[in-house]
Amino acid sequence: MGFHEVQFPTDISYGSVFTVEDQVVVIENGAGNISTWQQWTNPRMKANIAWAVKTNAELAALLAFFHARRGPANGFRVKNWRDYTGTSQTATMITTRTYQICKLYSDAGGSYTKEIKKLVSGTLKVYDNGTLKSTPADYTVDITTGIITFTYDPVTPVTCDFEYDIPMRFVDSELPQTLDSYGINSVKEINMVEVRL
Repeated sequence: MGFHEVQFPTDISYGSVFTVEDQVVVIENGAGNISTWQQWTNPRMKANIAWAVKTNAELAALLAFFHARRGPANGFRVKNWRDYTGTSQTATMITTRTYQICKLYSDAGGSYTKEIKKLVSGTLKVYDNGTLKSTPADYTVDITTGIITFTYDPVTPVTCDFEYDIPMRFVDSELPQTLDSYGINSVKEINMVEVRL
């Protein structure tokens, strides 16, 4: 499967339904006791963008995007308007000078750290021990992997502010469309699922 570094039209994704999916097996024995087995290391996002497509222009943009990706053959970037930023997020050290941008979800009972792989260009701010750094003098970043490479050994902690996309693909090979009335369209189901990178 290929991946195209293009963003799904944000005016359409704004009206979409996003769902977080985690794969957990729940087993209940005869006494009513429950055991759980978490099958996936990372949850994944699903989205249905069908109801957001109404106008001729939106449908034309969707058709162009769908054909250019060849349906589910190639992944792409999607903005989840409900969760697309990180503020003061601690990056994870890979080597002395390379760090993976991450986002922490936590409360008093537990936490989950998500690796951010698809940064939005021009949105990253990097801080070394609270001091804002500049690119390319202090670091470079690969916005397709979320990896920061410093030109020196940082003091740490390395923290970041950023915007990011979700890597996704279309689920189906078909794109059903209905002309409801002149200039008004509807698309019944257009499902997308996060791609593991």
